[in-house]
Amino acid sequence: MFLNYYYNNIIIYTLGILASLVPFLLFTGPAIPDILVSFTGLLFLFYLILNKKFKEYFYNKYSLVFIIFYSVIVLSSILSENIFYSLSSSLFYFRFFVFSICIYFLCKETKFFLKIFFSLLIIIFLLHYINSVYQNYNFVDLFGNHIVRINRVSGLFGLELVLGSFISRLLPLLLALCFLLLFKNSVLKQFLLFNFIFIFLTYLILLSGERSSIFYFVLTFFLINTIFIKHDFRFVISIFIYFIFFIIFVFFNENFYNRILSTTINQFTGVSNHTNVDLNNNDQNFDELVNTNTKKIYLYSYHHEKMILNSFEIFKKYPIIGSGPKTYRIECKKTKIIDGCGTHPHNFYLQLLSETGILGFGIIFFLYLFTFFYFIKKTFAKNSINNLVSLTILVSFLINL
Repeated sequence: MFLNYYYNNIIIYTLGILASLVPFLLFTGPAIPDILVSFTGLLFLFYLILNKKFKEYFYNKYSLVFIIFYSVIVLSSILSENIFYSLSSSLFYFRFFVFSICIYFLCKETKFFLKIFFSLLIIIFLLHYINSVYQNYNFVDLFGNHIVRINRVSGLFGLELVLGSFISRLLPLLLALCFLLLFKNSVLKQFLLFNFIFIFLTYLILLSGERSSIFYFVLTFFLINTIFIKHDFRFVISIFIYFIFFIIFVFFNENFYNRILSTTINQFTGVSNHTNVDLNNNDQNFDELVNTNTKKIYLYSYHHEKMILNSFEIFKKYPIIGSGPKTYRIECKKTKIIDGCGTHPHNFYLQLLSETGILGFGIIFFLYLFTFFYFIKKTFAKNSINNLVSLTILVSFLINL
């Protein structure tokens, strides 16, 4: 009996440490985190089977929804023209579901996991902040990674320009843990901490130059602020204060202004697609450039619009089950649309629609709508501030789905 208790504790603490390390090691690339996710999942399954708890955690409606979705993507791969290539992406996809159940188990059954995870998140965010600010001013970070594109800081991620995505997608989890572990019984302190974190991280998210991540970052701010404002309308002042800070950051920094505003306008109007246009020359008249090149307005940008059209072309060819996971990069070469190819269409739902058809897309889209309306319902319920932690986690789902 003692030995079983001893071994169980070793397994649980190992699961907690491994699971906490996954976000910390994302900057190394997909390989190491993927190995950690897989090993953690296997160890967790071993623990459940050993203790006869498998049914407790896997016999539920969430597992049913996942099994349906998993069946769709595997079937899509089997019916794909690139069966083995597509199956390499879909066949072992269940490891992420097992890992997520493991996280739930650790949160429910242990007291140490959330504290370890929170501590590592704080270290991660501070490390990325210090390192990225250093890289911005010295063109090389503390670990020898050089800036790979003007007005874009990647920090520890090196050649991968995903710093903004990393920050914006993990931020709701950081906030939820702050609300839970630091100032659980003080709404005012939670509110002040929330605004401090956002103002502090705004500079970092702007350094990344990832406009979609900036959008998610700002969206997170407004969604969580809605909860505070519902509790006390005076908190609405924080929106105006943050808006002023954001304007100061963007309009009084030439790099931010060029990346966030000028480049976006250029891409909307197609100016950036012409080789005779110098986008870094501030002396050129923008209206003249548009008149001499094109007045066409693009959906986000020329290349993004082409990828959107390509996604729909693939969807029309495989409307029910899609072309197969991870096959956009192959199928996009078969369409007649020029300049619309890449490893993915830079939009999760378009990729889902083209690669898994209406079946795969429908399941995830339904989950998103369910989560969204559930968030709205809980936010405007009486005493919603008491559910601040769970609502912040829901924001994390909305941002990442």
